[in-house]
Amino acid sequence: KPTCMICGSVSLLRLRCVASVLLSASLLIITGVSITTHFTVAEALDNLGRSLVGQGRYAEAIELFKRVVPLAQQSMGPDSPEAAMIAAHLARALVKAGEGEQAVKLFAEARSLMAAALGPRSSEVAAILNDQGFAFDQLGRHREAEALHREAYRIRRRQQGDAALVTVS
Repeated sequence: KPTCMICGSVSLLRLRCVASVLLSASLLIITGVSITTHFTVAEALDNLGRSLVGQGRYAEAIELFKRVVPLAQQSMGPDSPEAAMIAAHLARALVKAGEGEQAVKLFAEARSLMAAALGPRSSEVAAILNDQGFAFDQLGRHREAEALHREAYRIRRRQQGDAALVTVS
């Protein structure tokens, strides 16, 4: 099986590992030029954080996302959908790391910002509802999770019409 040149991981992780190294090197060059509040830096750091989550490196991803959220809010605006999505990425990393309580709060904030920016029935809001539902499931709060998953389904069904029609009672 092919392995990563950097960490020795098997197969599919090879691309993520190389991507992480390239992003890290690029960010060093970019931030060395003092463009620390620029949108592209926040976006690149967000991508790096998601790559770290994909590798199971949750603690590193969480620390990175905690630095990126304020950067995104500063460069994109505190109420921007982009900053809200990066906060949702932090919440997803928290869920993966078993920190569901923190994640639930972040998802609620991100959902509120996203709904204000794009409307309460946007696909981005539906994605956050689903993810928040997974966090509630992790906490054993299954009824709350079910309600969020149902709402996400209703939003998706409205968007896709009869093509997504599956009756859920």
